[in-house]
Amino acid sequence: MRSLRLFLPLLAACGIIASDELSESASLVRIHPAGFMCLITTEPCINREPFPNLRKRMDSMNWTGLWTGLILLLAIGMGFFWVIKIEYALGAGVWPVILAFGLLVSAASLFMPSFSAAVVLGLLGGTMIWGATELPAQAKRVERGIFPSNPKRTARRKRRR
Repeated sequence: MRSLRLFLPLLAACGIIASDELSESASLVRIHPAGFMCLITTEPCINREPFPNLRKRMDSMNWTGLWTGLILLLAIGMGFFWVIKIEYALGAGVWPVILAFGLLVSAASLFMPSFSAAVVLGLLGGTMIWGATELPAQAKRVERGIFPSNPKRTARRKRRR
């Protein structure tokens, strides 16, 4: 029971319990049938809002990190896809053009007025730069037979020889 009292200020700081509930008379935490925690004090734990400070805390949360992570996840996922498709359609020789475009997009992120737009452009530019350096490795994977080669490009190569 003593170790549970050590967590009460943490629960109050996280908004799980109201900080005014922390008192010397509060000795125990119990789970209400509705699923929220309350301190056993003199008043019953009925007709109370579950997690009373959580709504206020959610309104003041900074969601930028979560959105940035989701955008990064999508950018990397699309990067794998477009590296395969560009190598199939155009070959690995276009990597300098894609690298230059990725550098331009990354540089454009420096001049964005909002933080969110700068983050999105920076992530997309970085993904393009990574993808440009990955194109020659993708061409080697195609040569080893891990990925299919484009029959039209293969026929053109044979005619040139």
